[in-house]
Order: sequence, then C-alpha cells, then structure tokens
Amino acid sequence: MCYFAVRSSATFFTMKIGRIRPAITAHGWLQPDELRAVYERCHVFASPVTRDDVDAGEGEGMVDGFPTTAATDAMATGAVLVSSNPRHEHRVFEPGRHYVEVPERDPGALVAALLSLADDRDALAALADRGAGRVRERMSARAIRSSFMLW
Repeated sequence: MCYFAVRSSATFFTMKIGRIRPAITAHGWLQPDELRAVYERCHVFASPVTRDDVDAGEGEGMVDGFPTTAATDAMATGAVLVSSNPRHEHRVFEPGRHYVEVPERDPGALVAALLSLADDRDALAALADRGAGRVRERMSARAIRSSFMLW
C-alpha cells in the first residue's frame, strides 16, 4: 500500500493505492498543523505545478514557484515529491535525485510516475531520504542563517 498527497488549487487529496482500487479522500483546505499530519502519513506528494494563462508582461504566463512551500514541507517529512517544474529550476533539487519531475499538464506522466513509485519501494525510500536530506541541508533555519552570515 502506498499513500499519496495531491495538491490542487484549494484542496488536498490523499490516495491509497492498493492492488484492488485506489481510495481517495478529499481533505479540503487544511491548517499547517493538519497538513503536517497528512504529509507524515504519505509516501509521495504530487504537486503538478503549471504556468498560468495570465500574461505577466513578458509574453509568458505567471508560474508557481518551484518547489512550492507545500512541496518542501512534504519533502521535509519524508514524502517523495512528484512535480512538474515549468521554471526549469534545478539549483536546489535535481530531478531523479531529490524528486521526480514530470512534464507540465501531462496527467498520464503524473499517473505513470506515481504508479512506478508505488511499485518500487526501494527507489521510493532512496528518493525520500535524499529529498528530506536536501531540504535539511539547504532550507533549515541553520542553513539559511549561515548562508547570510559574512563572518
């Protein structure tokens, strides 16, 4: 059994993938302490980030940040991030090493990535460890504070 958290615009869903059929729970809008409990129960956090259709004045739609705060929070609890990355931002997290990257607006690729992780527990555990370690290494209060200290 593998548990997933999926972020949509305003609702968090959890899915339990088993051999017979998935079970999906819609949680609605959750407070931060409630989110942490959901993340800690999940093995995977899916965040299908997309480019908005609104023109930001540069000829491109506005883009969600990568990774989103919710995605980093989930990774910190040991959930594997499966996400699109329309900004092509790879300075902190490397696809395949710290998270699974899927093409933007490609639900088939998202489902394939989720199912492959459900089938390969060793790969899931290794990605979870590397992702959580990278969050601690680069985004902990200590790491952020030390990156700004000049002495």
